[in-house]
Amino acid sequence: MTAANASATPDRVKEIAATLSELYPDRWALLLLPLCRRDCPHEHAGRACKSPGKVPVEGGWNVVAVARWRSGGDCTAYLRRIVQHLAAGGNVGLAVPPGVVVLDADTPDAVQWLACAVPDSPMQVTTRGAHFVVRVPDDLGTTAAAKIEIAPGIAVDVRAGGRSQIVCEPSVHARGAPYSWKCQLPEILEELPLCPPMILNAISAPKRNEGTGARDQKVGEGERNSYLFKFACGMRARGKSRQEIVGALREENSRHCAPPLSDGEVETIADSAGRYLAGARTHEHCSSALEDALAELIRG
Repeated sequence: MTAANASATPDRVKEIAATLSELYPDRWALLLLPLCRRDCPHEHAGRACKSPGKVPVEGGWNVVAVARWRSGGDCTAYLRRIVQHLAAGGNVGLAVPPGVVVLDADTPDAVQWLACAVPDSPMQVTTRGAHFVVRVPDDLGTTAAAKIEIAPGIAVDVRAGGRSQIVCEPSVHARGAPYSWKCQLPEILEELPLCPPMILNAISAPKRNEGTGARDQKVGEGERNSYLFKFACGMRARGKSRQEIVGALREENSRHCAPPLSDGEVETIADSAGRYLAGARTHEHCSSALEDALAELIRG
């Protein structure tokens, strides 16, 4: 789907409204932001726009959006305003609410790893990669940051709650490619998957107290095997050998699992992940929609 232009027909306006209602249920709609146009020169505060289609058109947008979301205002009236903005040729963004982060992956490897690490996460395909939306503790204190390494060789940009926004469907990039949710947002924020401990540690690392590991997140009984298996599958998808996977699993198990699994259990997990061809995606843990999106990114 693409953003409409100023000559949008009544039918097109209805189509935009229906799309927004489907993609942004309940209070998600209140987090939508009008962004600038992508298809004509314009200025912000007297300066030429360097990011067409990506810049909020209103000042203080993050504070206003979060306040609107918390108050639970009239979604229908606000959506009408966003529809008019899209119909006039603008793009639309989504303010990231508190308690949420968006992991912005710009490479096929990063997308592939996250698709296995957070298979239940809402995922939006972008021009260079994908956005993954996850829930985090309210007191995490994450700040927006670029190129944070969340696993060996895997770096993402972090869009922090209350401070960031992402361009979202039905917007179109300046190069002409549409943004598209392959796995949609849930009805309510609380249904978002929790961010895995390994990623939490990486994105909150600047806030740690040195030597205390105060923000280390632990994976308890009932979750350890699944967590380590997803970790191992992510490494296997990047072509890592069994020996490399076992070594990394042992460290991950020791650091994040409480209590840690036995060495034998860790090796069994590595063997299970090793059944997949190196570089192959794990179909059991990535939805068909994610698979299609990954294939498209890799071909591109």
